[in-house]
Amino acid sequence: MNCSQNSSFSRHAQPLEKSVPEPMDEEAAATDDGLAAIVEASHSKDSRERYRAIQEAQEYVQTHDGQLAEAAPALVDALQPALADANPKVVQGALELLFTLVERLEDGFAQYLGGVWAPLLERLGDAKSGVRERAVDLAVAASTLSVPAAEALDRLRPGFDHKNWRVRESTLLVLARTLAAHEVLRKVAETALQNGRGRRPSLLPSFL
Repeated sequence: MNCSQNSSFSRHAQPLEKSVPEPMDEEAAATDDGLAAIVEASHSKDSRERYRAIQEAQEYVQTHDGQLAEAAPALVDALQPALADANPKVVQGALELLFTLVERLEDGFAQYLGGVWAPLLERLGDAKSGVRERAVDLAVAASTLSVPAAEALDRLRPGFDHKNWRVRESTLLVLARTLAAHEVLRKVAETALQNGRGRRPSLLPSFL
C-alpha cells in the first residue's frame, strides 16, 4: 500500500466510540437511598432511630405501592428485627407494615416468612393485648394468603407447646381463624367450579 492509500485510509477511518453507561434514574437512585437509610436506622441502638425507621417505612409503603415487590427484601430486613424490639410502638408498627406487605404481595411474601415467623410467634404472647391482636392478624393473613393450609399448620405447631400460655392461646385463635378462612375459600372454589362446569377459575388459590 502506498502513502496516498495510507493517507486516504486515515482520513476515512472513524475513531472507536467508547460505550458510556447510562446514568441511573434519579428517582430510582433516591428510592434505593431511602430504603438503605430505613434499613440502617432500623438496626440502630437508639430506640428513637428505630421508631423513625418504622415511620419512614410506613410512608414509603404508602407512596410506593407499585414498587413493593422490588422493595420487599429491604423492607423485611428493616422490619424483622423490629418484631423483637423492646419499644411497643416499634413492634406494633412493624406488625402493621408486615400485614400490609402480606396483603399486597400475597404468595409473593412466602419467601420472607421463614425469617419473620419465629419472632412473630413470640409476639403472639406479648403482654400488651394490642400487640397480640396485630400479631394474630398478621399470622392469619400469612397463613391464608401467603402459604398453603398444610404449611400454615406446620408453622403453627411450635405455638401449641410454647411455655408462654398467651402464645398457646393466641395460636389456637390463629388456627381457628385460619381454618375458617380456608373453609370460606373452599366453598367459594366449589361454587365457582360448579358454575364453571369443572374448570378452575384462574384467580382461585392453587391449593384449594
